[in-house]
Amino acid sequence: MMDVMMMFNLRYCFVLALLYDGLLKVEASANLRDSSSSGVFWEDVSIRKGKKDLVQSCGGSAGAGRLLVCLGPSGAGKTTLLRGLVSATRGLEAQGKVWQKPSGQRVHGLESGDCGLLAQDSEMFAMMTVYESLYFAYAMRGRYKPANATQEAIEAFGLEGVANSRVGDSRSAATSGAGSAAISGGERRRLCVAIELALCGSESPPKLIAADEPISGLDTVAAQTVIRHLRNYAKKHNIAAVVTLHAPSSRLWHDYVDDLLLMSPGGRIAYLGSARKAAAYFRKHFGFRLPPFYNPSEFYIDIVHDNSDLLCKHWVKYRRHYTIPTAFTSEQLTKNKQQQKSFLTIVKTRLQRFFLLYQRSLRQVSRDFKVLILRLLSTAGLAIFLADRYACPSERVLDATTVADRIALLTFSTVSMAMLSLVRSLDLVAKERPVVGRETERRLYSGLEYLWAKALAELPGDMLFASAHGIILKWRLQQRYKAGFSGEPLRASPAIPLATTAAASSTLGLAVGSLTPSADAALALGTPLMVIHLLTGIINPSGQAASNFNTEKSPVSLQSLSPIRHGVVWLIANELRGAVFDTKKGVKGVGPQIGAISLVRTGEQVLQRLGVPLTLRPARALLLLTLSHLFLSALGLTRALRYTVLRIFAFPYRLTRRIFFSLFSSINRSRK
Repeated sequence: MMDVMMMFNLRYCFVLALLYDGLLKVEASANLRDSSSSGVFWEDVSIRKGKKDLVQSCGGSAGAGRLLVCLGPSGAGKTTLLRGLVSATRGLEAQGKVWQKPSGQRVHGLESGDCGLLAQDSEMFAMMTVYESLYFAYAMRGRYKPANATQEAIEAFGLEGVANSRVGDSRSAATSGAGSAAISGGERRRLCVAIELALCGSESPPKLIAADEPISGLDTVAAQTVIRHLRNYAKKHNIAAVVTLHAPSSRLWHDYVDDLLLMSPGGRIAYLGSARKAAAYFRKHFGFRLPPFYNPSEFYIDIVHDNSDLLCKHWVKYRRHYTIPTAFTSEQLTKNKQQQKSFLTIVKTRLQRFFLLYQRSLRQVSRDFKVLILRLLSTAGLAIFLADRYACPSERVLDATTVADRIALLTFSTVSMAMLSLVRSLDLVAKERPVVGRETERRLYSGLEYLWAKALAELPGDMLFASAHGIILKWRLQQRYKAGFSGEPLRASPAIPLATTAAASSTLGLAVGSLTPSADAALALGTPLMVIHLLTGIINPSGQAASNFNTEKSPVSLQSLSPIRHGVVWLIANELRGAVFDTKKGVKGVGPQIGAISLVRTGEQVLQRLGVPLTLRPARALLLLTLSHLFLSALGLTRALRYTVLRIFAFPYRLTRRIFFSLFSSINRSRK
């Protein structure tokens, strides 16, 4: 009898266990989402960097028309998972599949335009207005009637009051007050969302919109406005929206959050389901009770930080077992059909794209009036200072005793224009790098198209200011000569050589900025590089043989790569070629006692003693340098090449670190 009762109790307990396990699975399934029949589905998504797991293999779904908020402590992999869903994980090893339900179409990511990603940074082109920024996004994606779409987006995101205001940079937006041209932080975030949505596809809305910390740095009202627009857009177009948030307010949580994705340190999922049922889930299974009047987001982050292993193991055991629908497991997955475009259509599209890039770059240059005025004042001031400092001695025309002053004048003018152009281009690349990186990541245009449009808009300005410097320099010397202060003005105009040198230096800055990973790295590399060009560009007054020009080993071989060298040679050759010096004005038989240019009578003698060959073509050399710098810039904006360059620069560091650790380990073993 006892055996029968014990067997009955065991069967009863077994049945209860099955029922309990089934109820838990049903509950977990119900917690996930009420609208799981449509939206975005991901399976076996994992992301690694080397041997470290940033996001462990996971599956889930984001319902259409719903806002899924990803929470977790720092280092939980929220941003990494978000970028993995939109295929924006360059430099990382990512695996997994992402589909759209119920159509069965693959979600290809940012490059195809079927996803949108709003990154944490909100950098934009400061001189563009709100309307122009949105119009550019719609036009680059080939939207039909972009003006109408732009106006609709401005009205939808409540930007009518600032449509004609300049965007400004993020620093001015953060500190803007009355009378500032920059829009506010909340308006800036709404504009970022509108631009990102405009970049998603040409006519149809995206399959997934992802936003990484879209409300960081905003007050409560501005944060709610941004989240409301994101959620309303998802509901209107019936698409999935996934957002990472740090610590949203209680009101924002209760009013706008539909679903919750809770991640723990190590890239593991602790909960994925309805935000309304999350509190009941943690209370029932773990005894964690949400205190009254407590912010739910802070509560969930606290419990996952302190109990990550417990929560993740329980979720793996009782989570919903996702199954890929039959349409997804088939080898014949639905693919987006791309229409074949004719050659003329492709050419027309590329020309329109280039014109948009050129127009944007030109507006950036022409609207920055403060910088333009400062550049004009600096170039004019340098010209007047150099003309007064290195003018010929009083009451003497250009003769054998004043050649050194004339060479110094032309040399320092060349150095000044080259340095100003280089520093400006380095600064421009650093400011525009985040925006250009986001746009090239979406394949809106290539690095070559951006560089050519940028050069076409920027180089004329650099050349114009350098030409103005040369014109003012010659004018100042002529005015001094007419007033009887000092010697003969310049024999040849330095405008064209200075302009060409400035163009070569400016493109050098573009090349350095595009090949380096950050603004600090660009400045750290560009400054010593220009110093090297400066040292190899200045002509040695002790002279050298003309046959050795640009043929000796380093560092003299670097002269052929120095824009300063070619500019100085061009100016000096124009100034001294054909000159016959007047020896009667000075003391007869006495010339300047400076090495190679002592006791000379003609300009050809000076050029010969300085080692400048008369057959040299500095104009052609500067043109070749400009084109080669542009080519390097285009390669630098190619992500694959830039990644390779970074790997090459990092190789000595990794090798040194391995050698150090090997020696340290061997020393420890020998001690033991």
